[in-house]
Amino acid sequence: MRSNRRSRGALTMSAAEPATLSSTVAPTAVSQAAHDVARRRHSTLGVVCAATALLLFNVTAPIVALPSVAADLRLSFTSQQWVLSSYALVLASLLLAGGALGDRFGRRRLFLAGLSVFAVGSAVAALAGSGAVVIVGRSVQGIGAAAIFPAGLALVAVEFDGASRARAIGIWGATVSAAIALGPLGGGVLVEALSWRASFLVGLVLAVPTAATAARHVRESRAPDAPALDIAGTVALTAAMFLSVFALLEGNQRGWSSALVVGAALGAAAAFAVFVVVEHRVAQPLIAPALMRNRTFAVATLVALVFAACAFGPLAFITQLLIRVLHGSPITAGAELLPYAAASFAVSLLAARVAARVGVRATLAGGLLLCAGGLVAMRGVDPHGSWTHLIAGLVVWGAGSGLVNPTMTVAALAVVPPRQSGMASGVNNAARQLGIAAGIAAFGALVQSRTTAAISAGKPFAAAYVHGVDAMLLVAGAIAAAGALTVVALIRTR
Repeated sequence: MRSNRRSRGALTMSAAEPATLSSTVAPTAVSQAAHDVARRRHSTLGVVCAATALLLFNVTAPIVALPSVAADLRLSFTSQQWVLSSYALVLASLLLAGGALGDRFGRRRLFLAGLSVFAVGSAVAALAGSGAVVIVGRSVQGIGAAAIFPAGLALVAVEFDGASRARAIGIWGATVSAAIALGPLGGGVLVEALSWRASFLVGLVLAVPTAATAARHVRESRAPDAPALDIAGTVALTAAMFLSVFALLEGNQRGWSSALVVGAALGAAAAFAVFVVVEHRVAQPLIAPALMRNRTFAVATLVALVFAACAFGPLAFITQLLIRVLHGSPITAGAELLPYAAASFAVSLLAARVAARVGVRATLAGGLLLCAGGLVAMRGVDPHGSWTHLIAGLVVWGAGSGLVNPTMTVAALAVVPPRQSGMASGVNNAARQLGIAAGIAAFGALVQSRTTAAISAGKPFAAAYVHGVDAMLLVAGAIAAAGALTVVALIRTR
């Protein structure tokens, strides 16, 4: 009996002990778990923002480095354009495919692979001994960026939810604006303090610790029902983009009526037609036909392309004007572009409030008109004068860019079903990158042809280059104004 009582007592004691332990340990465990979640979230957001800043720094920083690259490697004007546009072109071509691969095989895995490829491309460009090798390095960077960009944003979206997700994406968006804004100045500092090679080598230096942090602190995620990659659509779209930009870049050098340029233009049209047919026939298209038929989405995508062309294309040739005509140093040129960068960054923070008050359509149209006004206002620089002639135009142009940049994504996403928001966002981002590549190519062709014609007419290089830039600014302003009219006529946000 005693033994039974003792046994029952022992059982009672052992049953009570877990309750006592649970009351003392559980709060600590819960607190530790919450701390671990918060730390993982902060680490994920930090590495994604760092990687995104690196990608966008490589859009604008090489613009300031380009004169030094051209002088050192003896690049032709067309080769200089390829150095700038190859990165954006490859990124635009593979961006949608990158998002699909991340959903299917793991976003963290693709993010890490993208950082590795980006680091290799950065090293190739930094160590290049010829223009062709720099272009190859930039293209490899673009492949890495096409994996990093969609995978990184998806990792943030998965890690956060509710109001915290909105704040996290807001921080990511501010990082995008800051990286673009500070790219020219940062590139100028690197070129002047070290060399043009440093503006590319920074990609390797920063990608390695970012990848190490991501490998340690970011968790894997994938979409369990992710579709297979639309290989035929990806190939057709990539071919259409590449051939279009190739024709624009090579037209001046080879002749617009040359067989190669005409063939590239016809090939681009044929590839795009094939892409449309393929997307209507495959089960899991790269771009859903329903999006193609959505007029407002199509116009918003066109606005993204036009805006990127008019916001970033002229920047390359204004920078060349500051360095080659007004004889500024790379760091001085970067500092002189700060009015544009500061205005763009500041206004982008207010764009959501403006759109909420006056509407998306009015915000987009107003921003594009400001871009047009700022571009035209910068015409007429005195080759022997001061860069201060550009200040007012830079501020107005930057303010317009700050209004349009975040709002055009809102316009694109507002008219598509939630299930297609990821695809719609990818299309919008791809259109931006294609716009950068096409803008550099098209406006570069215009600057080159007008400059060459002015030199042939007897003008010195400085005056001839100003003549070419003036023509480019006028055309870019007209395109931005036409974009505003298109928005007013066709954009519907319901």
